[in-house]
Amino acid sequence: MSRGGWPRWVRLVAWVCLAGALPLEAQPSAHRPVFQKGMTFTHGYSHENNLLSRVSSMSLQYLRQVNVEWIALNPFAYQQTVEDPLLLFGRDPPDFELRHGIREAHRLGFKVMLKPHVWVRQQGDRKWRGTIGQETEEGWQQWWGHYESFILHYAQLAAQEDVEIFCIGVELSRAARERPEDWRRLIERVREAYPGPLTYAANWWEEYDLIEFWRALDYIGINAFFPLAREPNPTLEQLRAGAVRVADEIERFHRLTGRPILLTEVGFRSVRGAGRSPWEWRGGGDSAQSMEEQARCYQVVLEAFWQRPWFYGMYWWKWHADHHTPHEVGYSPQGKPAEKVIAEWYQRSGPAPAPTARPTR
Repeated sequence: MSRGGWPRWVRLVAWVCLAGALPLEAQPSAHRPVFQKGMTFTHGYSHENNLLSRVSSMSLQYLRQVNVEWIALNPFAYQQTVEDPLLLFGRDPPDFELRHGIREAHRLGFKVMLKPHVWVRQQGDRKWRGTIGQETEEGWQQWWGHYESFILHYAQLAAQEDVEIFCIGVELSRAARERPEDWRRLIERVREAYPGPLTYAANWWEEYDLIEFWRALDYIGINAFFPLAREPNPTLEQLRAGAVRVADEIERFHRLTGRPILLTEVGFRSVRGAGRSPWEWRGGGDSAQSMEEQARCYQVVLEAFWQRPWFYGMYWWKWHADHHTPHEVGYSPQGKPAEKVIAEWYQRSGPAPAPTARPTR
């Protein structure tokens, strides 16, 4: 959820130049894309609201009433600083809790994306997972060894639990830009462990349009916290124009790769000005509650994307294992007007599958 750097048109030209210098992947995706009416389901940490709890099961059951069909579950690895090559994982959540959450989701009729995240303990505006990196080849090799162990652990768990889609990383912008061959090798190893479709969840800014390994995956994943309007109190039409602009921009990028697009994360806080800087998860911008503006942002994104033939769904950020009060100002749509927007749209059929697109050069 970070922003800054070169204008987007410059980055798009750069991607075209990079793509033109790279060979196309030898084989198209072996997995037929499917439309995903998704939600990120966030586990709790106490006995009362972790993935083993009755509250978590009730929250999942409630999601069925909102017409959600897919959920993303997010196990975490922890890294002390962006320069630290060591990652610790396996406790957030413990594997037995995660397996229970997957099985409970399947029992209730959901399909599951397993989407491991890295969390940096010491971070700020310019030090977050997108800036994780090393200054020496030795440092990179150490970090990659730990990262590969992390991802392969959950790829194997995903295979054992018949998870329907696996995400190989989230917003690791520097590593994604600087180490494409390492990612290609990792993808090959993940495919040996996990038979299903793969994606990667790229940051909306300074990443998704600069990645060189998209054609090795089955879906392009974008954490789509794009601004929809710059005005402090945007009208519905201003928000709608912003959402169409974002969808048009992603469509231009899709033509370069031919891969179906998922919004692996998209969401808005329930505050006034929700569409101005949706990546500001720590309370940036206006703190005055506006559940209505959150709902309008949901509405215009769904309008702009739903019928695009290359669009294969989204995972809203986020739904909690325990029901949060509708009076809070965070991302959750639980008990808010945005929940009704999701329920109405998710009862519709997805767009007709697009014919396989041929990437341009």
